[in-house]
Amino acid sequence: MNRFQYKAYSDHPWLVETGKTLFEDYLSSRNKTPPARNLKKFQRAFITAITGLYLGDAFDPHGTSINILLNRNRYFGKSRYSPVLTSQLLSVFKWLIAEGFLKQTDKHQQVDDKWIPAAYRLTSKFIHYTPPIGPDGSVDKDFDRAIKKSIKRNKDAPFLEIRDDEGIAKQRLPASSEKDLTIQRLKAYDRRLSDYEFTVRGNVIPPYAFSLTRIYKHNYKAGGRYYSAFQGKSSQFRLNIQIDGEYVAEIDYKALHPMLLYQLVGVAAPDDPYDTEGEFPRSAAKKAFQILINRSKPGSATNSLRYWLNRHRAKGKKDPDDWKGFNIRVTNSWCERLERKLGEQLSPITHYFNQGVGMQLQHYDSMIVSNVIDYFQVKANSIVIPIHDSFLVKQADIKNLLEAIRYAEVKAAKEQGIQYREPILQSEVINETDIYDQQLQGEEVINKGRKEEILKEDLLQEMNEDSDEQYLIDHQQEERD
Repeated sequence: MNRFQYKAYSDHPWLVETGKTLFEDYLSSRNKTPPARNLKKFQRAFITAITGLYLGDAFDPHGTSINILLNRNRYFGKSRYSPVLTSQLLSVFKWLIAEGFLKQTDKHQQVDDKWIPAAYRLTSKFIHYTPPIGPDGSVDKDFDRAIKKSIKRNKDAPFLEIRDDEGIAKQRLPASSEKDLTIQRLKAYDRRLSDYEFTVRGNVIPPYAFSLTRIYKHNYKAGGRYYSAFQGKSSQFRLNIQIDGEYVAEIDYKALHPMLLYQLVGVAAPDDPYDTEGEFPRSAAKKAFQILINRSKPGSATNSLRYWLNRHRAKGKKDPDDWKGFNIRVTNSWCERLERKLGEQLSPITHYFNQGVGMQLQHYDSMIVSNVIDYFQVKANSIVIPIHDSFLVKQADIKNLLEAIRYAEVKAAKEQGIQYREPILQSEVINETDIYDQQLQGEEVINKGRKEEILKEDLLQEMNEDSDEQYLIDHQQEERD
């Protein structure tokens, strides 16, 4: 089951013609015609609806269901999630359901603390609007490829948002040079995306999936990370991507936020801030650190640690792999020992614990990402795909990326008035090419790794499932995590 892709739009002739035809049917079914000023908006909403339905595989022979957000409060007023949720789009969905084009298959539900909208699938009434079908009964492959390559960012989707604790975006943004520069940067980035073809096992990923939105918390100094529909994908999926037929590598920071705090205090950081010398699993120490820097209440963090570290078990999920052999019971005393251990080994930066500095650190790492994007736009003449504190590039572009990161670090440190630090990085690939080793020669990249391959069927399933931007519904939970 997929979420409807609100950010997607296409000017492919078939999608446009189908949207226009349905729009004409809509007008003929109504006693009252919408105001002239809204006619273009309604027609565009129909094309948006058809684009999102196509992208969610609603036109495949299996009748895939798609989660569609229809809560009126999310389309109007102060509780509106995003400008992509227009009143015209809501009217289009309501009409498609009322006219029998869409049939509900599942009610809305709460899953893992996330609200999942009701699911709908196309009915046989859509038979007159079906795309060209290939010999196997599915959409013709060449036709499908052309449509996927045409799907880009919806112009109604803002490039920058300031959100409150409930994930609701401000309707009007304060004037800011950072706002103007971000919009200029991301418009140029979108144009660059259209110059490349992104595939997984020969299946096209639309450029819109990599289109970025910068999201702040309350103001321009908190948060500011870049989000896309692509970022929820697993590392195995990401590393199977080809850009213009070339395999990628992913370069990411090792323990970025603790390293940033050590940089702020001007003290050399340990090689691995999350290494507790075998007393606790590394993943537990890392999670605890994230909780401690995002938490803003004074005093012991025991209750917060117990809740978040035990959350996966409460959902019936298995423990992380590195928990094996520890026989862990996430009790008050265990959490107290973990907090004490981190306080002892990270003593130069513990005064930042429980001060809510997480959003400020996210803003700093977003500055680094901004500078990396700018470097690629101006100097590398290639494309980089940011995933918070990691970057996906063609393997032939690794040298460009490392140079871009150093440039970004120098510029960010200068802007913040702090000492430059040499970044500590990690590299991973699945499909290693000859050029990979050549690009890393002479570079101090820590933990040159290789991910295990996963089944093709799993990759293709992941490409289609639940890929809508999380900030529409639950990005604030991601930030807390």
